[in-house]
Amino acid sequence: MKIKMIPLCQLARSPDNVRKTGDKQSVESLAASIRVHGLLQNLQVREAAKDSYEVLAGAQRLAALKLLVKRKAIEKDAKIACNVIDGQDGREISLAENELRTPMRPADQFEAFKALAEDGKEPEEIAARFGVTATVVRQRLKLAAVSPKLMKLYRGEDMTLDQLMAFTVSDDHAAQELAWFGVQEYNRHPSDIRRRLTAAHIPATAKRARFVGIEAYEAAGGGVIRDLFDTQNEGYLTDAALLDALAAEKLEREADAIREEGWKWLEIIPDCSWDDIRKFDKLPGKRQPLSKKQTADIKRLSAEHDDLSEIDEPSVEQLRRMDAIEDEIAALRETPMIWTKKDIGRCGAILSIGQGGKLEVERGLLRAEDRPKDDKKSGDEADASPDTSDDKPSLSAVLIEDLTAHRTQALQTLLADNPGVALAAVVHALALSIFYSRSFEADSCLGLRANATYLRPSAEGIDESPAAKALSEHQNAWTGRLPKAAELWVWLCEQQPKTLHSLLAICAAHTVSAVVKKQGGALAHQLAHADQLAGALGLDMTSWWTPTAASYFGRVSKAEVIGALREADRFGGPVDAQKLKKGDLATHAEQQIAGTGWLPAILRRAV
Repeated sequence: MKIKMIPLCQLARSPDNVRKTGDKQSVESLAASIRVHGLLQNLQVREAAKDSYEVLAGAQRLAALKLLVKRKAIEKDAKIACNVIDGQDGREISLAENELRTPMRPADQFEAFKALAEDGKEPEEIAARFGVTATVVRQRLKLAAVSPKLMKLYRGEDMTLDQLMAFTVSDDHAAQELAWFGVQEYNRHPSDIRRRLTAAHIPATAKRARFVGIEAYEAAGGGVIRDLFDTQNEGYLTDAALLDALAAEKLEREADAIREEGWKWLEIIPDCSWDDIRKFDKLPGKRQPLSKKQTADIKRLSAEHDDLSEIDEPSVEQLRRMDAIEDEIAALRETPMIWTKKDIGRCGAILSIGQGGKLEVERGLLRAEDRPKDDKKSGDEADASPDTSDDKPSLSAVLIEDLTAHRTQALQTLLADNPGVALAAVVHALALSIFYSRSFEADSCLGLRANATYLRPSAEGIDESPAAKALSEHQNAWTGRLPKAAELWVWLCEQQPKTLHSLLAICAAHTVSAVVKKQGGALAHQLAHADQLAGALGLDMTSWWTPTAASYFGRVSKAEVIGALREADRFGGPVDAQKLKKGDLATHAEQQIAGTGWLPAILRRAV
């Protein structure tokens, strides 16, 4: 073997080179390195014909050199250092170099980048020298900054790269080490490590952070830790006090506009819960009538929707536009609620931060003291209320907590052995949530609350459906039977199990949620259980819903309507459905499919 400087234009890849699959990113990185540092490893070549050589090992380097020629960084006849091999098997030489090459260990690369940074080189400069992005360099520098004790574990293969990356959300070596050495091995998953290191911070996805806005928070001097290895995570806010102050300021500004509406009182509760709202009666307002412009916009959008639904096979973009139009129409129809001056003068409002950081305003809330006189508690009920005198308790608060904890433990144990009382207690807790949501007279000591599912926002006119009317009849019948909230517990304890079971069923029914919403709908496991529940109940949607032009056929594409006619075996006949206009086709489909029992796939009974 001898070393020879050979013009690049005389070098060509050998058919004996065992590396058949190239790596475009590796070629880019090699080209960047060769341009800055030169060719650090000679090519292995053998003479082919006169003034030409085959490259047995170094195909990636050859490709990188030719890329530099293409970019006019070097000349096409630049002299390249080569080891010229005679009389050896070319394939064997190629295999030996590729198989015996030991890649640089990641930890060594992290620290090498760190050394370059300490020499004053910026991430962008390091990236240019090695053909990687500046983001990759910053990630490597973050890894190099992890505690030396943890890096030692990683070098010894006692820690995975994913675990090492999780530590980069904090620069505190002591906290990093505690998050590893201070927990059991099963608590060392990357997500557990991140959670412990960011426990004192606020996720950028939190309601308060969304409400204030990251830009406003940073402009006020707030710090943000960003996880370079989790592109889905927007980071963590480090100054909770500043965030709370900014949220309070913004809520107060929003409150000024609500006060101008004339409400008797206004309260700001940043993290308002259902329990906060259920303390009040709520006087319903009426929807503000649509303006001429809103009516015209709805008409225009509906016409566009009809035109799109005429298309036999709409594109993905067209289907998305149809969805967007439906959202726009729904938003236009959702006009503000309005109350009478009389109601505004005796009711109030609560401002809070809702899901996604949006401002939520609950208007029309009536306090107990503002109810009409004939609606207030009677004297007997007032006498039955707990003693609220100012006499100082004879026991300390700590002792009271201790003793009542023991009492609670005893209650739990006894209730576990008494299914009859447990049934009454569960029904009592749920019935208070469903039938007495505006009552102040009673509450349950059980940590159970029934969250009623409201379906009106998801389906316009659903209150007039057969299922809604039937459920309403059930509820009205029970409302007539149930006593006042304060008397409910005693009443329930006097009932037979059959009565309790019936009341439990209607309370449970109000909580069922299996709506597939575009955003924030039921989870996959909930929907799977809904299918199981449907099977157990023998649900047949043909008894509760009928496909009509308004409910279905006018809201899907022509192709879907034709498909429905074919499935229902109603496609043939004297009328050529494919030639009908969309509106006529929807009416035709309603008439043809009536009585066939056909349902869209999503409403068919799960097997």
